Amino acid sequence: MNLSDVRSHFFSFTKQLHLQGWVRNAILSLLVVCVVIGVFCRFVNLDRKLYWHDENFTSMRISGYHEAQVVQAIRDAGIVDMAYIKQFQEPNPERNVTDTIKALTIDGPQHPPLYYSMAHYWVRLFGGSVTSARAFPAVISLFALPAMYWLLWELFQAPLVGVIGVIFMAVSPFHVLYAQESRQYSLWTVLILVAGAALVRAMRSRQPSHWLIYAISQAALLYTTALSLFVVFSNGVYALLRERGRLTQPFRQFLVAAALGFVAFLPWFYVLVTNRGQVNDTLNFGAEKWSINVGDILKSLIRLPGRIFFDLNLNTGDPAIFTLVQRLFTPAALLLTAYAFFYLIRKTNRQVWLFPVTLTGVYGGLMLLQDLLARGQGGGGSTMPRYMIPCFVGIQVAIAYLLGQQLSTTNTPVSQRRFGLGRKFWQGVFAVLLTASVASSFVTTQAQVWWSKGSIGLKAIYPTADYINQTQNPLLLSDAVSWDLLMMSYLLKPETKVLAKPICYVCQLEPEPNFEPDLAQLMQDFGTVFIFPEPTKPFMQWLETQPYRVERVPMGDRVAPNIVLLKLLPK
Repeated sequence: MNLSDVRSHFFSFTKQLHLQGWVRNAILSLLVVCVVIGVFCRFVNLDRKLYWHDENFTSMRISGYHEAQVVQAIRDAGIVDMAYIKQFQEPNPERNVTDTIKALTIDGPQHPPLYYSMAHYWVRLFGGSVTSARAFPAVISLFALPAMYWLLWELFQAPLVGVIGVIFMAVSPFHVLYAQESRQYSLWTVLILVAGAALVRAMRSRQPSHWLIYAISQAALLYTTALSLFVVFSNGVYALLRERGRLTQPFRQFLVAAALGFVAFLPWFYVLVTNRGQVNDTLNFGAEKWSINVGDILKSLIRLPGRIFFDLNLNTGDPAIFTLVQRLFTPAALLLTAYAFFYLIRKTNRQVWLFPVTLTGVYGGLMLLQDLLARGQGGGGSTMPRYMIPCFVGIQVAIAYLLGQQLSTTNTPVSQRRFGLGRKFWQGVFAVLLTASVASSFVTTQAQVWWSKGSIGLKAIYPTADYINQTQNPLLLSDAVSWDLLMMSYLLKPETKVLAKPICYVCQLEPEPNFEPDLAQLMQDFGTVFIFPEPTKPFMQWLETQPYRVERVPMGDRVAPNIVLLKLLPK
């Protein structure tokens, strides 16, 4: 199908929706503009934002290293420069994709190898820079645009609904953020959409070829993240409820396709089961240390719909008007989402509305259960938006249908409208959402740190790194967590010297028992000796026994108490 065929197809169906010619042209033009904006926002300033902890571990693993190797190598190396530490996040011709998969089995079995294996070959081809590492998920995220259209077409056969879905997928600040994240989340988004579209089509057509597509996409989903088990379960609930709980032919076909997809996943499922202790330790199952409570979870869920369209990354000290706008937008987006699902259920048959409802409700419910019962991520998994991407997709489907229907409906008397508020009103809603999305996406491209990088407070690391870089002949002493050192290797000059005995975040190596460097010699050999990142309590207690004083370097307003730069001075 060429471009003219696509245009003809679009126009033929929009005519059925009673849209005037100029409206059709305006919508098609708006689609093109928004896609261009979305592509621009995904690829501009790829290296601007902090290359943070999770991304550091991504680069380490796709380079073929697991954490214990890196920690032990740094401990044994003595005084090295930052370039030595950074090498563990860059392609190594002596390490292949097998080493990447092995690193995942040891450190992170909850991260199946599909994305990491693909990224391994990408960085081998294009290099391991921040720009290159993030360009890969940005490219993948572009496939979410046709995948969203496909899903909406399979559900509604309404081109305008599909176009609106693509427009908001293109310029959504949430999807732009994760398109620039060197992690598997853009791939996960694409596969959720593809698997959903394949499932809806297969349930309707009952063709074996369509079920095969679903089985393959389901297997790919499972090999992207272990959380896809919840997505597959929600697909199963959809298939069962669609057939009213009966063992019909479509449901039997679903069971066969799902079984094929899971059989393909069995090798990694075995890895998950045999390494469940590592998974539990890494994901803090049952941990209380984060103090997540039901109030935190509810607050996060309330904010969820608004993140799709509007995100200012608010922080203490921001202008009051920004805070007010964000606080007004959040409940408005929540109400819009509730109305969208209400409208969807009332205006479509159960075979249609069941899919977005189960994708959002069942997946979200399973995440809440694991938070409250298993306490994965310390009980805060559902407070992390990246883990809630299936819910985002379900919400976007419902809102795309609502707007598509309301914008295409002819003006009818108020007495004849049962669920609509008038086209003018919905045109205003569409304009507000689109403006908010575009503005937010542009703002995200200019930021160095966003909430998606773990903590807004990490922005304090930039003046800290600048201070070290401006110091003559500095040395860093550190017994911090390994990923802090990996992160600093992107911010400090390559020649900056460091003496480190890092501790593990996910590996099982015991901390170095006696980190007692010769301070007198170090003070003689280097211009300034810094302790950074923040030292452990045992190391600080040892420093207090030495004939030197530790002085905190002031960095202005700090928003992250753990970003502490200490300077060693004679008493």
